[in-house]
This record gives sequence, structure tokens and C-alpha cells, in this order.
Amino acid sequence: MNKRPLWVWLALLCLLVGGVFLFWRPFAHSDTPRPLAIHRTALGRIPRELLPGKRIQLGPPTLLTDLNGDGEAELVMQLGYKREARRHRTVSLWTDLQGKFLIVPAAVIYPKGDAPILKELIAFSEQSATLRRLRLEGSNWQEEFLERPAITLSEWMGVEHDGELGLSLISAHAAWLDRDGDGAQDVLAFALPTGKQLYLTPAPEGHWQYARFTSAPAFSVESSQGLPLWAHDSTDWGWLWCGDADGDGAPDKLNRITRRVRLSQGDYPLFPEPSREGEAFLHANLDGQSPDELVYIAPMPPDTELRIYRYQNGAFTLIAQKRYSGASIGVRVYDLNGDGVDELLVASQTRGRGALTLSLLR
Repeated sequence: MNKRPLWVWLALLCLLVGGVFLFWRPFAHSDTPRPLAIHRTALGRIPRELLPGKRIQLGPPTLLTDLNGDGEAELVMQLGYKREARRHRTVSLWTDLQGKFLIVPAAVIYPKGDAPILKELIAFSEQSATLRRLRLEGSNWQEEFLERPAITLSEWMGVEHDGELGLSLISAHAAWLDRDGDGAQDVLAFALPTGKQLYLTPAPEGHWQYARFTSAPAFSVESSQGLPLWAHDSTDWGWLWCGDADGDGAPDKLNRITRRVRLSQGDYPLFPEPSREGEAFLHANLDGQSPDELVYIAPMPPDTELRIYRYQNGAFTLIAQKRYSGASIGVRVYDLNGDGVDELLVASQTRGRGALTLSLLR
């Protein structure tokens, strides 16, 4: 019986190990740090004649739109500012993300959750106390009172209704409802002065449409929270959703009090930042790969730092950061071009100057 040389056995062993490596590699989770370079693209500075006040801040509600119909993403955002010796004001501002800015002439109602890219806005006019549909033609806003359906409201909503729907509302209260019971609030309900209710929902093609029910969902003015806002907070006290931090496909939570992240796999790693007044947390997928990144906005007067963390090797590691000298910032996460990679929209204001600059971080 001929014995095979030692080099033959070594070659077979190498082939076996190499085959196992090639087979397992696509399914293995890599702990090798992935570099993340931040590239800044300036979108423009909001003209002072639009927002003449100081202490301008980017509010929580923001909305992706395509109001001009060119197929490119735009943004409607809520801004707050305060002028000398005057009360704080809140306005909505539209931008084509290419340097053009327009003030929206009414209080925009922002859908909760993941709304389609809207081609029209629903707004509430405080002066006339009316609901309006807003469309953009060039640089001009086209306003119209909210029309009632072609059929009667009782036929549309399946509820009793006596009389016509008045187009001039003396008062209006709005709240978001869960239409189909899936846990997502997808219907906007308005309480009318007559005591009746009107239901709207953003359609997939970007227009608002009347919502039809076989039976109307429960809703009362007393339970309304007014014009709805959007928040990152989860329903648990002190906990925030932080995306898929460990890359297993399930959402995870961060506790702002204990500074620990509750991973779906059962671990509780420490988030390596102390608690700061005015801090903010966001989660994003900035490189198109799993897991998600955790974005931390750290107020460090007189500056503000944006720090990006990734969970790897059993701990949260700082992979990128950017300092804004003498500025306050507001940050939102969007996938503007639909490629599966998020961008960070940053609104920064240099203290004492009052100007607000928009930029994208990729």
C-alpha cells in the first residue's frame, strides 16, 4: 500500500479549510471596522428676508415632497425663530435642496411615520381657521379650501351625517388614528365645529384622499393632541428606538438614563457618552450595510459635535465625527435618492448671525 507524501495531505487540508472559509464568509458577520468618510454638500443658506429673527431652530416635523413635479426630492420643514421683543414663531419652509427656499403660507400638517413623497400639502390657516390644500406652481402657492367628496359624507364614511360640510371652519382639531389596527397611525381625523368628523389619508401617489370606513374609528376632541408632531421616543419611559444596532434584523432600544442599549439578542452594552443637556439621538444606515449606525448630537458650548457610532466587537465604537464651531445644529435622516443609503440633513446656525445653513452629509 503506497503512502501519500506529506505535501499531498497538507494540500488537501488547505483545500478543505479554504472551502469552509469561502462557504462561510458570505454568512459570517464581520467585526472588521468599516471606514466611514463624511462628505459635506452645501444646499444653501436661508435668506434673512424669509426668517428675519434670531435663534432659528429646525423643528422635529419634516416632510419629503415633490411639489414641483420634477421627480427630485424636496423638503418641507418646520422652523422656529424669535425676533427682538416678540414671541416665538413657527413657520414651515419648502426647499428644493438646491438653494431655493419658500415660506409655506399656512401651518402644514405633517403625517406621522413613513408617508409617501407628497405632491400636495394639507395645511391649517390660523387666520381664517380653515383647512386648505396647497400646491406649488413655479414659485407661487395655489390654495384651495378642502373640498368635500362628490358623494355624501354618510355614504363615504358609513356614518350618519345631517347637512353639508362647511368649508369655513370656526375651529379644527386634528389627531392621528390607526385605521386598520396594525399599530401604525395612518389616518388624519378632524373634528368639525358641527361635532362631525372628517378623515384624510395620504395616498400612495402623493395626494391626500378622503378615508372611507364601514364604521368610523373612535375619536374625540378631548383626546386630540392638536396638530401632530413627530418624535423618536418609543412608548417606554426613557427608552429610544436606535434602529438595528447589532445587525440581526430586529430593532433595538437605548435608555437615556442608564446609557445602555438593549439589544434584541439580550446584551446591554454601554453607550460611551455621558448625559448632556440638549443631546439628541438618531439612527441611520450610512453605508448600505448592516448594522445601522447611531448618530449622537453632543452640545459642547459654544460648539456642537456630531458623532457617529457603530456596534462592533461587543462595544459601540466612534467611527466618524464633525464639529460645528459656535453653532447649534438640527439633524434629520433621509434616503433622498432611494439607493438604500441614508444621508444626514444638517441645519446649522452660527450664534449671533441668525442665518441657517443647510447641508447634506454622506
